[in-house]
Amino acid sequence: MSPVHTVGIIGAGVNPGSAKQVGAWLKENMNAASLASWPRTAKGALATNASAWKARPDVPVSAAMLSYKRARTRLNSFGEKYRQHIHPVTGRMHASFRLGGIVSGRIACSKPNLQQVPREPEFRALFMPGDGRVLVVADYSQIELRVAVLLSKDASMLQAYRDGMDIHRATAAAMLDIRPEEVTSTQRTQAKALTLGTLYGSGPMGLAKSARDSYGVGMTVEQAEAFQAKFYGTYPALRCWQQRIAKTSRRSGIVATPGGRRRDFRSEKAGWKYTEAVNTPGQAGAAEVMLEALAVLQEGLSDSQARLVNMVHDELVVETRTDEAESVRRIVEDSMRIGFTRLFDAPYMLHDLVESGIGASWADAK
Repeated sequence: MSPVHTVGIIGAGVNPGSAKQVGAWLKENMNAASLASWPRTAKGALATNASAWKARPDVPVSAAMLSYKRARTRLNSFGEKYRQHIHPVTGRMHASFRLGGIVSGRIACSKPNLQQVPREPEFRALFMPGDGRVLVVADYSQIELRVAVLLSKDASMLQAYRDGMDIHRATAAAMLDIRPEEVTSTQRTQAKALTLGTLYGSGPMGLAKSARDSYGVGMTVEQAEAFQAKFYGTYPALRCWQQRIAKTSRRSGIVATPGGRRRDFRSEKAGWKYTEAVNTPGQAGAAEVMLEALAVLQEGLSDSQARLVNMVHDELVVETRTDEAESVRRIVEDSMRIGFTRLFDAPYMLHDLVESGIGASWADAK
């Protein structure tokens, strides 16, 4: 729903971007019971941020307000601000990429940060190659999860990958005691939210929030707690691995990465955090795999007119001539697989490791 629709639902005289006006509208239109349970700010005022509306899906205007806030944020962050970075001569954006710019080991991007471009097609369709050229887009599938599985040596997860199974479908089946073929799309999404949230160190409250915000799956804190307990029961080695990382890193302040780098929390302003500690090996390992892939890709494209134009953590965007597209696609895919094998000796993990596409825009190639 567009911002215009939002204004119409709330009232023509109410600015949906004004916390004061929206708060006044709530007081006028909500009953006493609803107001009493409405989320509040630190100063006791009615909260009108996205979290407040997400917490009250029962209110008719919640979906409209969330749509408005999302559109407003997108336009503010990726509209005029991005246009300011278009070079007057080349007509392109020339962002800066910094190796080691993030403590996790990921490559940082700025001026502008092209790694934050929304995944929605209407945004990525704006990024197009030059005349007579196309974009080859390739990304790793479940790379951080694959790294975590290999490092934790969880037997059940490793077997699922060896059998070529969909890990999220397999997890849903195990959680619900049903056959994988009986798992619905919603159940798979729920299992994905649970798996990735747990991998990143989230507790039940964080799992419920990420399931709702990132995957659109409703889940109470109690349900998340029960699911997580069963998840750890199904994949005990993963739990032991996380506990081992947390215990040793809290004592030493250091987490080692698969590539041999050491993250020293003692030198970071925020200090040691459980979620950061348990997430570091998987995220850093994925970043190190990508660095290896980039080294291979540079050599692979040396005899081609193709060029790397963007990367988003586990995704590469290459611009190439239309007649070279398929060969460049194979080079990119092979480079990413080789990059993975340079760090991990697990051939069975190469199945469906890389997904790629070719298109006339960033969106079309996905």
